[in-house]
Amino acid sequence: MALVRRAQPGGLRPSSRSETCHERTRDRADRRVRIAAGAVSEYVLLPREAEESSDKNSTSGTTTARDASYRARNLRPNHITVRGRRTPLPDGVLANVSAILAARGPPLEQTSREMDRLSDLALGCSAGHVEAFLMDTAFPGPRSGLPYRAGTDGLAESIRELVSLWLVPFNPTTPFRVSQPRPDRFYGYSSARYAAFTPPQALALDTLHPDIPHYARATRWGNCLPFLSVEFRAAGDPGRGDLWDAANHCAGASATCLAAVAKLNTALDGHPGAERVDGMCYSVAADQNIAQLFVSWKDGPEYYVQQVADFLLSRPEYLAAFRATVCNILNWGMGARLKQVRRALDLIAADNLWAAQHALDVFVADTTAAQNALDVFEADARAAQRALDISEADNAEAAEHA
Repeated sequence: MALVRRAQPGGLRPSSRSETCHERTRDRADRRVRIAAGAVSEYVLLPREAEESSDKNSTSGTTTARDASYRARNLRPNHITVRGRRTPLPDGVLANVSAILAARGPPLEQTSREMDRLSDLALGCSAGHVEAFLMDTAFPGPRSGLPYRAGTDGLAESIRELVSLWLVPFNPTTPFRVSQPRPDRFYGYSSARYAAFTPPQALALDTLHPDIPHYARATRWGNCLPFLSVEFRAAGDPGRGDLWDAANHCAGASATCLAAVAKLNTALDGHPGAERVDGMCYSVAADQNIAQLFVSWKDGPEYYVQQVADFLLSRPEYLAAFRATVCNILNWGMGARLKQVRRALDLIAADNLWAAQHALDVFVADTTAAQNALDVFEADARAAQRALDISEADNAEAAEHA
């Protein structure tokens, strides 16, 4: 589903060629703030087909994720750069990628049957068929045999949910926007009570942004700090685009993952020696022929996306390697990375507890001071009352003698 503006009373405002770029940018920024503040009553939900149709006239101008100029006109001005595959990776990113690609995952059972399914898909299929096949073989699902299930062990899975707009990179100086991501699969941490985080950790997660309580939640249903996004396509199926379009959507979704992690790491600035959460994530764009693996990281205000591997799915050994790679990403996300997140949240929770205790101490001190002042006032009032009584008694006695 997609969010679009309702028609305002009196009809839609007609577009004008005389409207300046500055005015259009300001209107879009105002709309962004309204959505971030939760003003969703002005928007309605449309099915995916309507979204794809309306995207042609969206705030990204005339450029959509399917266009050859999308990366230059939409991504790069909004601080997202898709780098060439042969560009050297930063050392920290390279070490993580090497570990992900080198480690072995669980074996793929019934390889012959899966090859038969792929052979049938090669004759013609839709993106839905590709999705069903890969969910049965390479991603967490009831038939894949992977050691993870959505909803267990704190793993959250979002299926074609719009990503929170406040996480999407936004440059007000350009009229071209990044399309609001809506990954086919989005994996992160569940915000359900005691799922991935303890109550103090969950409370700390909700205090990362002073104005947006659920800033780290990438979707409406509480997918927090996601680390893997997936886009399914099918060669020959124009309805969902191709791998170029999928990779562009992966770039936008990855940037939202990194924005949430960056906010968490920023909250650790008061702890110079504290371990930061890995500022990187992964994404996959796949059709019935090939699966492309991308790694993304953030350096200052810039987001970088780079393809690091591809897997020819028609070869059994590459299909098995792709499955192992996805499993290794899940192992990293639910293992080392989750431990980093929990440790960071523990520090933030301790800071919150100290701040709350300090505020309580100040309140108690102020209350004590106020009580002392009240006691002094009451004592003075009693002394004044006694003096008044004595004065009245003297006056009465004087009156009797007179």
